[in-house]
Amino acid sequence: MTKQEAITTFTPYVKLPEQKFCPMQSPDFEKMIGFKSEDVFDEAIRKAGEIYTKGSLAYKTLTNGVGTSVQEGVSQIFWNLHINQFLPKGFHIMTIQDMEGIFAKKSDYFSEHYADTTQGVLRSNQSSYAQNKFLVDKLSKAITRALKEEKIKGASIEYSSQNPLVISGLKPILDKKNSDYGLAFKINDVSVSNDSRFAHTGVSPRIEIFGGVEKKLYTQNDSFAGVYAGDGSIVYSNYPVLPGSYRDGWVVVVSDFVEGANSQILTRIEEEAKKNKSDYEKRKIELIKIIRKL
Repeated sequence: MTKQEAITTFTPYVKLPEQKFCPMQSPDFEKMIGFKSEDVFDEAIRKAGEIYTKGSLAYKTLTNGVGTSVQEGVSQIFWNLHINQFLPKGFHIMTIQDMEGIFAKKSDYFSEHYADTTQGVLRSNQSSYAQNKFLVDKLSKAITRALKEEKIKGASIEYSSQNPLVISGLKPILDKKNSDYGLAFKINDVSVSNDSRFAHTGVSPRIEIFGGVEKKLYTQNDSFAGVYAGDGSIVYSNYPVLPGSYRDGWVVVVSDFVEGANSQILTRIEEEAKKNKSDYEKRKIELIKIIRKL
């Protein structure tokens, strides 16, 4: 990809109306969502066995680090993308925007546990980590083609480590033939945006702003990486082992925007965007990415 100066096209953090959030491992989970975490966990495990065949490479990747109980703790991008599909209506696994909202409320929320988002950062079509080469090549080609054909909008086609893409809406898909994980990413319903905060400047870690709070951020120079928070609420987007997980992981579930929130957010972002009329339509596109139920 052609390198270019990092451009700040990410949507600045906007304080959203009240949302609820809770790790699946917390005893408060059932109070928030109305279902026992064990039931959601068991259903996700059952579906993984049905879709990917229990014992297969894809199944092992998807459930890497997943024990026999939700309380054992696990968080990795493939598992989070999978379980996100089986949550009750009105709830979703934490996104970067949600992570910012949590930071704004409690800056040290992830000081004792880490939690992955359901988004990833694409910096190039190359990977210095061998196991990711096929997956990154396939993902970058699909994203680039979709951008050129305007099937997805809102970002620069010439993305790079200095001008990376944040990808939302990915889903795991079976790839037994070529992928070292047995899985690849389905991009049918994705949205993308450039976010210069995740640019690799050669300085890692460095300080960036998330949710109005200064946070230490780790990045990498190439490839594709997930985004997660942990270790004293540090933000990471540099871990090459995509299904890697540890026992102190949280799967943080967040409620969708409350009724009436969309119009409030629309008004605030429109007012901000109108300050720069040339940027107005671009900001409207970004708005659509933020609001799930416009």
